[in-house]
Amino acid sequence: MKGVPVNAACGADSRSESLLELFGCVTRHEVAMSRRKEILLSILGVLLFIVFVLPYLLPLNGPAAVDPETLIDPNGAFVQAGDTRMYYQKAGSGDVPIVLVHGFGASSFSWRDNLNPIADAGFTVYAPDMRGFGLSDKGWDKSMSQDAQADRLKAFMDAQGIDRAVLAGNSMGGGIVTNFALRYPDRVRGLVLVDPAIYGGMNSGLASTLVSLPGIQRWGQHLVRFILANDDRNASTIQSAWFDPAKVMPDALSGYRRALQTPDWDMGLLALIRDGMSNYLGSRLKELNMPTLIMWGEHDTWISPTNAPKLNQDIPGSKLEIIRNAGHVPHEEQPAEFNQLLIEFTNGLK
Repeated sequence: MKGVPVNAACGADSRSESLLELFGCVTRHEVAMSRRKEILLSILGVLLFIVFVLPYLLPLNGPAAVDPETLIDPNGAFVQAGDTRMYYQKAGSGDVPIVLVHGFGASSFSWRDNLNPIADAGFTVYAPDMRGFGLSDKGWDKSMSQDAQADRLKAFMDAQGIDRAVLAGNSMGGGIVTNFALRYPDRVRGLVLVDPAIYGGMNSGLASTLVSLPGIQRWGQHLVRFILANDDRNASTIQSAWFDPAKVMPDALSGYRRALQTPDWDMGLLALIRDGMSNYLGSRLKELNMPTLIMWGEHDTWISPTNAPKLNQDIPGSKLEIIRNAGHVPHEEQPAEFNQLLIEFTNGLK
């Protein structure tokens, strides 16, 4: 029998195959397939290690956690509000209560230039830290939907003995107080929406699913801490909400970073991503029947001011004020104008 090269014997058109050559061809094919499987399994193993093991081996960046009690303000205190030990600041002793609800990544600190001036106009002003923010409880195990946050706001008002209040909310806080007004309209004297996050949820269903997977969740902690626990990146994020970043003083940056010293702050933010799908309120705005003032920073780059006239149209009888030379946080950037508009609105309700 004439010898036939193995590579020829393995070809589809070979007519001189012997049993031995055919066996050799099959064996070489099996070896190649086995090697491919080994490579694929190795790649899969590396990917699984990177996703599910490596993030737990890497240290989490950021300041060490301390007891929130050590960080309170002179006018601050804690109260149990439903499932949350909630921190808040209070000023004034007037007959009409006003509750100020902060935005995403902020806290009662963001109302530092509003509390006392509004209180001096004759009102009692409260600024709570919502769950997941500031000095209030955080963590992964409780819902962070706006329904849940609205219920906590009600529990906070109950704990303070507040029957009806003027509710003002910025950004995420605007969504929370709007949700509250839809759920508990008899508890709202008036509604003030400041660059509110009203239209659309915060994330996709895929994001909610992914952030719930242990390894990806841990990578999420690393990412959140990479962005916010670094002073330069933290400052850049805060400044991006302002029309004039030069107005963001070092003491303001320190006040915003206070929450990064509390336990589980990163997990609270991830829980918000998990539950953000339930935040759409646009279709229900016409149900609002209380006096409503909308304020919007003229140069907001976080939530476009083009939403302002639409919101004004969707909420019956609402009034719209555009605040010049302000970005996403006009109550911080133009506090005197904000305070005056809120005081005049509230006085008009008496």
